Amino acid sequence: MGALRRCFSTTRGAAYSRRRLSTMRGAAYSRYSHAQLASHAIAFPALKDAVARVAALPRSGALRVCDFGCASGGNAISTAHHVLDELENEGVKANDVSYAFEDLPANDWPELIRALHAGDGAVARRTHVSLVPRSFYETCRPSASLHLSIAFIALHWLSAAPCDAGPRAIMAHEHGATTDAAEAWRGRAHADLVAFLKLRAQELVGGGCGVYHMVGGEPPLAWIRPERGGSVFVDAMERAVAAGELEEDVAARATVPYYMRTVSEVRAA
Repeated sequence: MGALRRCFSTTRGAAYSRRRLSTMRGAAYSRYSHAQLASHAIAFPALKDAVARVAALPRSGALRVCDFGCASGGNAISTAHHVLDELENEGVKANDVSYAFEDLPANDWPELIRALHAGDGAVARRTHVSLVPRSFYETCRPSASLHLSIAFIALHWLSAAPCDAGPRAIMAHEHGATTDAAEAWRGRAHADLVAFLKLRAQELVGGGCGVYHMVGGEPPLAWIRPERGGSVFVDAMERAVAAGELEEDVAARATVPYYMRTVSEVRAA
C-alpha cells in the first residue's frame, strides 16, 4: 500500500462560487484562482519528497501520475510542469510518464484540453496525458496502478451537501448555520475524506505516494464568517436578489457543498 502524505494548509482562498452540479467554468476559474495557485508552494516540499520516492521505485513501463480535481487546468497545468520537472531532476524522462487529470463529468474539459496543448512547452507535448471524467469519491484508476496521486485545493468540495445549512447560510461554517446542520456537515466531511483516502490507497502501487493539499484552518475564518454575520457567498446572493437576478426562494434553498476541515479533523480521518 502506498504512503498517503496529507499536506494540510490553512489557505484562505479568494471568493468564488460553484454550481451545485458542476465544476467552475474554465476561463473564469483560471482568471480567479490565483490564491489557490500561490498556496501550492506550501505543498511543494512534500511533493518534491514524494517525487523522489516514486522515481526510485522499480517499475515496468511508464511512471503513472493522477491529479484529482484538476478543474479547467488554471492551476493543474503549472503543477503538472512542476511534477514533470522534479521527475526529470530525478532521472525520469517526461516522455516516460503517464499523467492523468480527473474531475467531474461536468468539468470544462474543452478548456482543459486547450490548456494542455497551449504553448511550445505544453504538457501534452511533454508527456502522455489522459482524462478521467469521474468523481474522486469513486474509484478512478485500477488497483495498484498509480505511482503518484495528488489533489491540490479540491478536497474542500464534499460529495454532496447533507442538508440545508440554515435560514441564512449556504454552508456549515457560516453564522447562520444551525448546530444540527454544522454537525451533519462535519460528519459528511469526515466520511468523504475517509472514503477518498481509502480509494486513493487502493490505486497506489506498493511504495507509491499521495500528496493532498486542501483549504482549511482553525475558526474563525474571517473571509467566510465575518463578525457582522453572513458571508461573501450570502452577500453575493442577497445582492443578486436585490438586483432581480435571483429569485428569493431559490436563494433561500441554495447550498454550496464546501467544508474547510481543521487540522484535527484531517488527522481524525
